This record gives sequence, C-alpha cells and structure tokens, in this order.
Amino acid sequence: MLKNLFHRLRAGATAEAPGPAAVPSTNDIAAADALIVRGNVLEDAGDAAQAEQLYREAVAKAPSHPRAHLNLGIVLAAKDDREGAAKAYEAVLALDPSHPFGNYNFARLLFIHKELRRAGELLDAALRAKPDFPQALVLRASVLDAMDKLPEAVEALEAANRLQPEDAGAWFNLALLNFKLERHDAAEAAVDRLLALAPRHPGALALRSRVMWDHNFVDEVLAPLARSVREDASNFALRSQELMVLNFSEGASAAELADRHREYGVDLEHAHPVRFDRFLGDRDPQRRLRIGYVSADFCLHPVALFMKPVLESHRRDGFEIFCYSSVGSPDHVTEECRAISDHWRQVEAMSDSELADAIHADAIDILVDLTGHTASPRLPTFSQRPAPVQVSWVGYLNTTGMTRMDYRLTDFRCDPPELSQPLHTERLVFLPDSQWCYRPFVESAPSVAAPCERNGFITFGSFNPLLGGNVLANGTITMTCGANSGNGYYDVVLSAGGSGNYQARQMKSGSNSLSYNLYSDSAHTKVWQPDNCGGNCGVMGFSNTSVNGGTMTFTVYGEIPAQPKAIPGTYGDSITVTLTY
Repeated sequence: MLKNLFHRLRAGATAEAPGPAAVPSTNDIAAADALIVRGNVLEDAGDAAQAEQLYREAVAKAPSHPRAHLNLGIVLAAKDDREGAAKAYEAVLALDPSHPFGNYNFARLLFIHKELRRAGELLDAALRAKPDFPQALVLRASVLDAMDKLPEAVEALEAANRLQPEDAGAWFNLALLNFKLERHDAAEAAVDRLLALAPRHPGALALRSRVMWDHNFVDEVLAPLARSVREDASNFALRSQELMVLNFSEGASAAELADRHREYGVDLEHAHPVRFDRFLGDRDPQRRLRIGYVSADFCLHPVALFMKPVLESHRRDGFEIFCYSSVGSPDHVTEECRAISDHWRQVEAMSDSELADAIHADAIDILVDLTGHTASPRLPTFSQRPAPVQVSWVGYLNTTGMTRMDYRLTDFRCDPPELSQPLHTERLVFLPDSQWCYRPFVESAPSVAAPCERNGFITFGSFNPLLGGNVLANGTITMTCGANSGNGYYDVVLSAGGSGNYQARQMKSGSNSLSYNLYSDSAHTKVWQPDNCGGNCGVMGFSNTSVNGGTMTFTVYGEIPAQPKAIPGTYGDSITVTLTY
C-alpha cells in the first residue's frame, strides 16, 4: 500500500507546514483529527475502504484543514485513483502552497505517471519549506534520474543519506547511480555501506558483482553472486548473471558450465511452464513467415552490428519481421533498426508473461533470442513457448540450458560439432562460413600512416586486461643540429609525466590510472630517464654523443605491462622532451 509518509503525517499538528490559510470558524478541527486517527488505525489494519470513508468525513468536518485532504489523497493514491488523489493534493496546496508533505505526495503521484517537470517543481517547493526532508530528496533523485540528470541525482541522494544514513534503499539507489556514471569506486563504497546495513540484501550483492565485473575481478564477482543466488534461487535474472560470469572463470570446466546451464533450464521451465497449446499462424505453405527478434540491444551495441544487415536483407516477399525491443534509452541506432523492421514493439515495461502473450498474439513462426544470459534476459518468455520454433543467436555464445530453445546459430570454428553439441540443450545450426558477419558502426578507410605518425605521439591503441599480455608501441624523437651548434654534445631527457616517477609512469583516465613506461632500448630494459651523473645530463645510451650538424632520430619504446584489474577508459599522459646542447 502506498502510504507515503502517513506515519509522519498522523502525528497531529507537528506534520503541518507553517502559514496555512485562515481556518473558518465552521471548521471542526478536533473532530476531523479524531476521524483521521481512526482512519489511520483502519488503514494500518488493511481496511482502506473504511479509512477512506472516515477521511471524507474529516474533510466534510473541516474543509479548510490540510491534514484531512492530505490523508484522503494518500489513501486514494494507494488504490490508484489518480484523479481523486490529485484533487485532494490540490486542495492541500490551495490551502497552503508551501505544505511540504502536500507537495511531496503530489510529486510522488506525478512521478509515477511520468509527469517529471511538474513533479520536480513540487519537490523544490517541499524542500524550500522543509530542507531536512530526506524522503523528498530521495524522490527528487528519482525524478532527476528519469530526466537523465545523473550527477544532480547523486547530489540529492548524498544529501538524503547525510540526513538519514540508515536508509538502505537510498544507499542502493546511490550505488546504482554511481554505477551508471561509471564511478566504480563510489558505487562500491555505497554498496559496502548498504551491506553493512542489510547484509542479506540480494540486490546489493548483485550490484556489487556488477561493479566487480566492470573491474574485471571475475573471482570477486562470483562469490557475492553465488551467495545472492543461494538466497534467491527464483531470481532467474540473477542466475543468468552468474552463468554469464562463469564463462570467464578459469575454475569452471566446460562440462561443469554446461551442467550449471542445464540446472538453470530445468528450474526455469518448471517455474514458467508452457502456456500455449496451439499457435495462430496460418498453415498455408505459400504465406510469409513471421520472424520475431527479442533484444534489449537494438541500440549502439555490438548486437546491432549483426542485426542491421539482417533486417535490411530479409526478403519481404517471404518474411514479415517483428522486433520486440527492451531498449530503455533509445538512440539513433534504435531508430535505424525501427525503420527497417516491419513491426516494432516496445516491450521493456512488459512482464515476461505479457511479452509471451504479445508474441503469441502476433502469430510469430520463428522467435529469435538475441540476449541469452547477458543483461536484461528474456528467457522466462521463451520458457512459456509463445512460438513454435525458438532460436538463440549472437547475444550469448553458449547454451541457454533450455529444452524449449530449439536451435542455436553458430559456426564450425566457434563450436566444433563433436565438442560443442554435447554441451548444448539446443541443436546447433552451423552457418556455412562464419557467424561473424556484421557491419561496423563507423566506416573508415585503411590508414596510410601509423597512428603515432598521424597523432604525433606514441599511441598504444586498445589495451585488453583480460588477455594478460603486454602492449607495445613506439615513437620517435627527431633532433636537428646546426653546423655551429656548440661543441656537438647534447642530452635528450624525457620527463616522468604526471606520476612524477620515472620508474612508475602512469596514464590517467579521470581518477583511474594505467601503468606504462618508456624505454631507450628495444629490449625494454633501460627506462628513459636522466643518468646518475648529476643534473640534466641525458638519457642512458644517448648522453654526450657528438653531432657535427645534421639530423638525429631516436626511437622511444613504450610498453603497458599486464594489469588484470585495469578499469576501462581512455588513458593518456603528457611527456616533456628537454634537449640540452
């Protein structure tokens, strides 16, 4: 029941905001308050209908009493009477525009119905009247989050947590927002605070696993995930997350991984039985087949690289294409996918059963899952068998574990039949050449120059910490000396960069760092740094070399060592070259 601070409101005059409108002498405030107290007791006992009647009587006894209208609005909102609740809250604000609880509860109603701008204005009014109002700050954060103003939402939650540090829900929301902003350290700190308050909070354990996953800490991810799954085995999204991470664990063999997927499939199919005993498609063999694609990744995501050419190339005389999209934040790629599909269904707000109903009503012949056990899985929908043929493709490169997923598309190289088929519940269907057929998001012509030449600095390119190896890149320093440039001796010195430490140079991406170094030899044994001869005397191997005019070119050898816990980002450092001659 949506009670919305009713415990605070029912304390009597202490819940009222300062400065209400003058109360006419015909108002019986005492009688109204007595009715409100009785209504509170009934509402607490679950008798909302009788409580509503008493609140209406309280309004009739004291029509200029904000508290009476407020309690009526709360009980009407709880039974989803939007119009009635709005009128009650408007009555509160007509009597006292600054009433903090009237503004808050009205804002909550509007937020539920996605009237974000007006909800934000009401929350601002509530906080002006009552700055120490943590619930209003938490709701304000939700409004800002929905408006994609994440940094401001974080500020609101941080203020709420300072006022009410024991609110586990607010800490969870703060962790989620920081995770969205890729502030991993802050997200981890918020989750740790939440777990201190609620050690058995399954959502917190799952979120901590996601934070660790983004840090590439596979083993650290699995421990809290396994605990979450033990405590909430019916949470199949959580179990999908665990299966996804197990693919990257060196401690899980292929056979063990297959067994875990099968266990998931058995449990899922028991919890979500087949609901459709007949299909609606016409049996005419000449008709167009209806193909449905289910995904949350019809957006700037690798899955869309594979899907766009497929959607474009389907023969429309033989196939009718339906896309069931759970994309929460559509982008230009979403619109491109929508434009090249015959039917577009926005389904992120649908439950798994509602989605199954929609697919069955569309008479889909072949239903394709593009998600598997990755983010936003829809496997419970497939478990209900809304289509006669169901296929897994591209989004998840392993078995779903389900007997109701009929096929999985792959190729002979990724899944050698004699090795992979025994590990799958699906029948593997092998594409003739390769499953890696996609269109890049950006078309670029081959480069005619190396990145370091084009950029003018050493460019490492992509560093993947999961591969475990070092990444190398070279650059050059060119020095031109005139014929009369002193005695011909010179020193070339590279600075230590932002770290200030020649032996531990670091590139930065925000507050995160990535170790690297620069060397004067191809064997990467001599760090490019001043010699130990006092002062600015040059580089090992290059000091005090005579040049009688002309050009000299020196190679700088760069290396990023293996760093399995590196955090994703775009990293850089600035190095100053000093020439002394």
